[in-house]
Amino acid sequence: MIPTIIFDWGHVISSEDYSYSKDLIKNIENEFNCNLNIDIFKPLIKKLNHNQLSTKDFINKLNSTFNIKLTKEKLLELIEKTVKINLKTVDLIHKLKKNNYNLIILSNNNEPTVELIRNKYKYIIDLFNKTYFSNELNLIKPDKEIFKYVIKELDIKPKEIIFIDDKEENIKSAENLGIRSILYSSTEELIKELNKLKVNTH
Repeated sequence: MIPTIIFDWGHVISSEDYSYSKDLIKNIENEFNCNLNIDIFKPLIKKLNHNQLSTKDFINKLNSTFNIKLTKEKLLELIEKTVKINLKTVDLIHKLKKNNYNLIILSNNNEPTVELIRNKYKYIIDLFNKTYFSNELNLIKPDKEIFKYVIKELDIKPKEIIFIDDKEENIKSAENLGIRSILYSSTEELIKELNKLKVNTH
């Protein structure tokens, strides 16, 4: 049976050479000539990813806390500056698609970033059979419930899945459910690990 291969987005499909929160903070600071506290910012991003905070409320919270005038349009523009694509991983995904693997995205993400991904990076999204984003599911990795949801929704067994993620806690959660998993460090290492699992990457 051809396995289902589930990719994380951040630092796997998008480049490993940036930090989403830190780079977005830097872009906002440069735009508004202000200083943002990462200890305040990161919990807000986590709530946004979990759909516990709307984009509007996220923007309002930033504006009131840091005395700036951020709009959704400006936020999207700054997120676009933040997101970078890992072209080596995209090339690998093209090869896996050609070899008829069932390709899935499972990502902790938020509404404005997903909007950008679905529009600007539609050419990548179109390579996948299905996409699951935490903000749309109200579930978030490493919670095992998000993996259970995807398994049930795809109607497959855990052993039929190969899961790729850059965070060890997400890998452990998936492995505890019987999902074969690869901790991402680079595309080159990923290809080696996939080949060990008899995945055709050529």
